[in-house]
Amino acid sequence: MRKFLKCAVYILVAAVVALTFTRCETKHDCKMYIRCNFTSNGVDTLGSVANAHIVVGEDHYNARARAEGYTDANGVFIHTFELPALLNVLATYSDTIKDEAGNVTAIKNYSGGTQVQLYEGETSEKTILMVELL
Repeated sequence: MRKFLKCAVYILVAAVVALTFTRCETKHDCKMYIRCNFTSNGVDTLGSVANAHIVVGEDHYNARARAEGYTDANGVFIHTFELPALLNVLATYSDTIKDEAGNVTAIKNYSGGTQVQLYEGETSEKTILMVELL
């Protein structure tokens, strides 16, 4: 009986140590990279779009499934979501053309969109080709 209790104590201590040093699987964030490029024909890229306005998700979505911001100097917008999702992405950009005196002569508006599928623990990348609106 004494050997049984001694063995049971060792097993109990080993179980407590094992449970203490093992952790539950943690959920990984879903990272998203959106690249914006100008295009004239919807196929070829003409360069990156810095400061394009990016809207991810819809107004009626939960706040955790929405994001908004601007692309950096390289035309890239990065955001991290907590949960996997399939989200709409809209990009817009306005280019103001001025003459030598600084007067606005034209405003060119560009737009593009896509859907991005976010997977748990993975990075999703999409390129949006932005065409000029006429």
